[in-house]
Formats: sequence, C-alpha cells, structure tokens
Amino acid sequence: MNIVVLGKSSILKVVLQKLTASETLFLESTAHIEEFHVNNNFFTRCCFLDFPGNFEISQMNSLERKHLQNANFMIYVLDVKDEPYNTTIEKFLTLQSEIYEMNPFCIFELLLHKFDGEVFSSDESKMLILNEISELIKLNNNERNVPPAEIHLTSIMDLSLHVELSKILQKCHPLLPLTQNLLDNFASNSMIDKVYIIDVVSKLFLCTDSRPIDLFSYELCCDAIDVAIELSMLYGLKNEEAFEEAFDDESCSIMHFDNGFHLYMRYFGHLLAAVCVIKEDAHRKKEVIDLNYKVLINTFDKMVKTCEKILHTGEEKKIAVKN
Repeated sequence: MNIVVLGKSSILKVVLQKLTASETLFLESTAHIEEFHVNNNFFTRCCFLDFPGNFEISQMNSLERKHLQNANFMIYVLDVKDEPYNTTIEKFLTLQSEIYEMNPFCIFELLLHKFDGEVFSSDESKMLILNEISELIKLNNNERNVPPAEIHLTSIMDLSLHVELSKILQKCHPLLPLTQNLLDNFASNSMIDKVYIIDVVSKLFLCTDSRPIDLFSYELCCDAIDVAIELSMLYGLKNEEAFEEAFDDESCSIMHFDNGFHLYMRYFGHLLAAVCVIKEDAHRKKEVIDLNYKVLINTFDKMVKTCEKILHTGEEKKIAVKN
C-alpha cells in the first residue's frame, strides 16, 4: 500500500489548516504521531491524532497505547484507487479488533477516500466499490466480535469530506438530538428548506435539521460564509489578521442566486454561523425569520449553559486517524 499518496494527513490539513487540494500534493508521509487540536467553540473541542501508515499495535509505546485507550473514535482511511482491497481490509479489521480489546467504547469509522475523477463520476461506479468493500468486510469479519464500522465516501476535491467528518463528530455530542429538534421547528415555522450550524473556521457543520443533506447547497453555504468574512476583513477591520473580529454577533448577510436559492446567514455563537437555505419567497418574510431565530438562539444558549454545568467541557475528544 502506497502510504505516501494515501491522503490521510492531507484530510486533516485541508479541514483544519485550510490547505488547498493542490498544496497537499507536496506533503510528506507521516513519520510519527501528529496532533491537531481544535477548540473553536463549545461544539468543536477535540484532538485528532494522525498515526503513521506503518503503525502496528505490537510495536506501540506507552504513550500510543494511552492515546488509543482514551480515543472516542478510530478513523481508518482507505484509498479507493489502491486496488485490490483485500490486504487493506484485513489490516483494518485486525487493527479494529486490537483497539476494541483495549477500548470497547471506541467508535470505528471507515473513510473510502479519493472518490474523484472520471472513474467515479457516476453514482453507479461509487456503489460498485462500496458494495465490493462491504462484502469483503462481511466475509473477513465473521469471527471477530466487534461492532461494525460505518463507511463514508469522501473526496478532497469537494466538501463531501467535511460532510462526513461532521457526521462523525456529531455522534458524541450530547446536545445533538435537542439541537436538531430546535432546528426542525425553526425551519418549519420559518418556511426554510434547510438550515446548518457551521463552524466558520473548519467548515464542519455542527448540526442541521433532519431533512436530507444536499452537497450543492452546503457548498453554497460555506462559500457564503467565506464571502461575508472576507468582505468584513477587507472593509470593516483595520487589522487584517483579526479573523475572529470579522465574524461577531452583528454579522448577517442575505444572498440571492440566479438558480432561485436564497441564503440567509446569521451569527450563532463564537465562530459559529447559522446559514438558512430558502428556495421560495419566504425570504420576503424576513421579520418572521428574525423573530423565530431569536427564539432559537435564546433556547440554544440556555441548553449550552445547562450542559456546561453537567459535563466536564474541558476534556477533549480523542480521535485516532489511521490508514
């Protein structure tokens, strides 16, 4: 397996350090564990641990063992362009079994990465690969008593990577069900088609309503955030480096697109934006949306304060990333 071009490290650097896809071509392979700390707001307090591609449980030291024993997630990255998959799947299942023995509370995730290019331009080609890998896992996992890993299809060329990582991080957040219910009520009462709560730094969404996620509209939402912040930094700030000052409680924007989309963005919390996707004439009733949004944000603030009193919010979620 060619670990140099796998894309494991580039995933973290694109999402967390804002590297472009072309810049990741020059990254060297991971030689030792690298830590990526995220502490943008209440929702995104975690630490990603990037393990070398040649990591073996039998050769780990005491620090590596401690990391794996405390990990909330183990994310394994599989390059779908590196066929055949038999050896890679066997390595993943072996590693999963070994980590599960020392950490039975760990959640296992499998990223099928690099679903881009003409080879995977159709949904049918993607489903063929997904079915092949799912069958290999099923055949090789019969004798292992471990929970099944959820499989995600990702690419560094679009925001599918951000969407799938968002879904993973949401699994251990205690406020997710309540927040999603709040967003459902807000969207329904405001005639909004979709609403996202997005981390403006990483572009991971912390929560969304229960309606299906549309990758195209999500990319529009992220672009809208970038445009609003860049305009604030260009015309509203004297210090060009003050990114956090470019997005504050007065940040708000409305954007109209020729395809009928309307985006309404509001400040939701520290480095958090609520972006609403509106496809009809509901944008003309902005006063109704503003009133409902005020109720939403007040209720959410009360939930967060209550949760912070109950949980030890200073502890980071540990996430091991492996290939």
